[in-house]
Amino acid sequence: MLKSVGVRLNVNKADEADFSKILSDRKSDLFLSENRSMDPFGARYLCDFYCSDRDSDITGAGSPALDTETRATTKIADLGKQAAAANEAERKALQEYAFLPLFSGRSTYGVHKSLANVGATIFCNTLPETVGWEK
Repeated sequence: MLKSVGVRLNVNKADEADFSKILSDRKSDLFLSENRSMDPFGARYLCDFYCSDRDSDITGAGSPALDTETRATTKIADLGKQAAAANEAERKALQEYAFLPLFSGRSTYGVHKSLANVGATIFCNTLPETVGWEK
């Protein structure tokens, strides 16, 4: 279906038992992704997902220059500027075409009903200092 927009896809079927080895050997070109950061501190874990020298970057995509740019986002104190820099670094990482982000996953919580500021969120990450018991 994507051929009409210029996407060429070669599918190499592999045995399910080889899944772990394919990932650890980074023998795939594209990985379907569902990822959602629950980190209230902005870009803290961005490098875990996109830096090419991290084991958690299961695709092996990226470059030392992009790694440096991604790491630099955590040193920006102004949260608005940090978010802008992180978005730019992520935009460049996604141009590597190693991840195909399909959707942002859901979050499920089971907490005591007296716990305040914890629950399902989609566009907001609650700061840890605002979580606590109701009076």
